[in-house]
Amino acid sequence: MIKQILAYLFFFILMTAPVLGQEIPPIQKSEEIRIINAKEYYIHTVEQGHTLYSISKIYDVSMDEIVFENPNSKYGLSIGQELRIPVKSRDDIVRESYANNNFDFFYHIAKSGENFKRISDLYAISERKLRRANTKLNEPLKAGQYLKIPVEEKTVQERVQEKKAVVVSKEPEKVTKPEEKFIFYTTRAGDNLYRIALKYGVSIDEIKQLNRGVGEKLPTGKSLRIPKQKGKVSYINHRVKKREKITKIAKNYNVSLVNIFELNPRLGRRLQTGQIVKIPSSYEEVIEEVTEVAVTEEMIVEIPMNRDSLNCYADPTNSLKTYHVALLIPLYLEEADSLKFDIENPNEEILEESSFRFLQFYYGSLIAVDSLKKQGLNIELHVYDVDNDMAKAMKVINLDEMRSMDLIIGPFFSRIFPLASNFARIFGIPIVNPLSQRSDIISNNSRVYKYQPTDRFQIEDVKNIISQDFKDSKIFLLDKEEGSYNDPFNKYANILKEVSIDSFKVSNLDLYNLALEKAEADTALMGVLTRKAVEEELPFEMDSVHPYLTVEGMNLATEELELFIDDTTSFGNEIVKIHFASDSLRPFAKYASVFRNNVVILNTEDNVFALDILTRFNIVHDTMPITIIGVPNWEDFENMNNEMYQNLNTHYLSSTFVDYKDRGVISFIKRYRAEYLSEPVEYAFIGFDLSWYFMNALLKFGNNFNDCLQFYDPDLIRPQVKFETNGKGEGYENVYWDAIKFRNYQLQKIDLRPTLNQPK
Repeated sequence: MIKQILAYLFFFILMTAPVLGQEIPPIQKSEEIRIINAKEYYIHTVEQGHTLYSISKIYDVSMDEIVFENPNSKYGLSIGQELRIPVKSRDDIVRESYANNNFDFFYHIAKSGENFKRISDLYAISERKLRRANTKLNEPLKAGQYLKIPVEEKTVQERVQEKKAVVVSKEPEKVTKPEEKFIFYTTRAGDNLYRIALKYGVSIDEIKQLNRGVGEKLPTGKSLRIPKQKGKVSYINHRVKKREKITKIAKNYNVSLVNIFELNPRLGRRLQTGQIVKIPSSYEEVIEEVTEVAVTEEMIVEIPMNRDSLNCYADPTNSLKTYHVALLIPLYLEEADSLKFDIENPNEEILEESSFRFLQFYYGSLIAVDSLKKQGLNIELHVYDVDNDMAKAMKVINLDEMRSMDLIIGPFFSRIFPLASNFARIFGIPIVNPLSQRSDIISNNSRVYKYQPTDRFQIEDVKNIISQDFKDSKIFLLDKEEGSYNDPFNKYANILKEVSIDSFKVSNLDLYNLALEKAEADTALMGVLTRKAVEEELPFEMDSVHPYLTVEGMNLATEELELFIDDTTSFGNEIVKIHFASDSLRPFAKYASVFRNNVVILNTEDNVFALDILTRFNIVHDTMPITIIGVPNWEDFENMNNEMYQNLNTHYLSSTFVDYKDRGVISFIKRYRAEYLSEPVEYAFIGFDLSWYFMNALLKFGNNFNDCLQFYDPDLIRPQVKFETNGKGEGYENVYWDAIKFRNYQLQKIDLRPTLNQPK
């Protein structure tokens, strides 16, 4: 379908190119307003060169609504024709409804011949409720009318299933005895629920449901009810170690190579480190060997995280199903007639036009789809042109096939997304927002996945950076001006206290030597030297007064340092907040240390301000160690000096980092160049990763992949993806950021370890 669309797009450009240079007089918005049937309308008079598209743009009303209000306009416009243009469009009403977080209604566009009964059956609600929600509408319904569809807590799919279940069979129901549904198992020494679940190919929850009160520790000789097997092949996952061979794995688990290859049909003889191999567990001897020989470190870690992970193993039968995925991508096909394209002098600027802006996302997605098809995924990708036009989006969402989708990707724009996400909620379809960073899009909708992380999740990563590399550093929080009570720096200060040390000790000898250095560099400090200066016959005279040496804001008497030269001095480790507008860098000058690293967490999205601050710190970086951690969004900064980044050991967090030395990245770029004759940019990488992540989840876990994503970590081109939710009824948000730093004048990813709650 998309190829036909693109072919049409380019054909249209070529056909219209000779006349694109003609000037069309600008359309003037009418000032005449009439009230017709209690509704306000602009009265627009058609002039030469006016089109439905150009008129719709001037009045910010969809072409469909103009046709709805002026039915004859669908056959073409004539000069002098008067059009009624709503002052407040239907789309504005829909947007206002969703802007107020009113998700009690879903909107349906009536088709020719539809009535209340047919629509109520379509959405599995009562006709009475439908009529009550649309009291101003009467039959016969007019094609193009918007109807409110009341939303209940249960999805349409659930209500349809309930209706089917209501049909009562005339034959009496067979009574199944409980004993027919399970078998008895007597525990042996060393048994646990995990091993028993593996042995019988059932989940731990199923065992617990039949054996109330059973705990993780099982006494020998206890009788357990075990659900009968459901005919599914059970297996465990083995993560391949470095230089590990398939023959060794088979030997360790005491299974044949034939059985392993049957369960892993695409497995080659040469394995890669970290690769997952499924090991059949339907043999008693396998269970006996697991804890003694073949349990890998990764498997030991996974057990407490996911004791019911049997339900999240890849199901080979998923390759027998066909999945339908809708890609709602902005193509702006109706704008093709306004593209300026010179056949004799082609210009790359045309690729910046709206119609081409998101093609890279689509191309990246196609590469992912093609690769997954080769791995056994049967998928039909349905591509629809959905941009910022509400009516256009509603028209697509109301298509019959949309209700049977297994996954929806898009829409891309925030003002349209609530419409589609509410539709997905009603029909129980997972929906992914590719670009938005607004967390509110996941509110009250458990079907939404927000792919772009929000900067509020950076705090935990900064905490991990400090804990891993700068636990004993002096920490400064620097921003442009003082924020509100909810300033993120208040959260940073609280959370970083958890991982930074309480105090930092410096030997008095080092402090005294610092005094010597300062004395040599500054004659005003000559008096700090006492007996030691005389003993070493240094070339200056002593004062009778013993000044103080200031270190990290603490005044130290040099005489006392000399007296207790073998002792140490402790410095507090308070986090220093600096608001540059009022403080300048005076707090840094006062509290900075020459004995340890000074970590400055610079909170700004102002490119110019960040450059100014780094320039100031760069001047003094030779006199004291300084590390800059930039938050929240530094990856898009321009004109930043790599020399300064290097000097100041700059770190920042990224959601778009691409390691161009990675073999997977190199392979993707080569393939993209070969297939699309262009260079992939950000949208191409997003398109591939997002499609690979979710469509691969369909292949592994089916369309009920939601509960398994916490145990799912596929290899991607850009940063990893980790979805979390705030609670029941809420959607899922990606919380993963890559930690990046400059080393050898290149960006490098930092492997962060999660912070462990250990005593300081």
